[in-house]
Amino acid sequence: TLFRSTAGCTSDIFQEFEFSGDDITSVFSPDIHTCQKICTYYPNCLFFTFYTKAWTVESQRNLCFLKTSRTGIPSAPVQKGNALSGFSLLTCKKVTPMCPLPVLTDADVLGKDLGTVYVAGEKACQQLCSDTIRCQFYTYSSAKDRKS
Repeated sequence: TLFRSTAGCTSDIFQEFEFSGDDITSVFSPDIHTCQKICTYYPNCLFFTFYTKAWTVESQRNLCFLKTSRTGIPSAPVQKGNALSGFSLLTCKKVTPMCPLPVLTDADVLGKDLGTVYVAGEKACQQLCSDTIRCQFYTYSSAKDRKS
């Protein structure tokens, strides 16, 4: 079938489809490719659905649903606008490493802020996020950026 993943590597992104399956968890993601990387390295994640920034439910925009199933494939993909779905790349022969994820410039990832902390530079901000259990993304703004 079109949505088969058990026979090797399926790196295609299925536009306008929501994959059904057991939700493992959901995380905010800046884009579909980051969502796919997260699924690839998240335990038991076999496939995912990502809602774009045009998704109708504002609180679910840029939300990445990590999914699994007993069969390894979505049971009933549903056609939905502003939804993108795909598979973990773990079965691919050449897998891109999880880190580093690309640093996005002039972007603010939607979600709940864990807090505001003053640090000595972008690298320190990244390390603080890595060391904080619930931190998925960070936004760094230098004092120079805030004055303008």
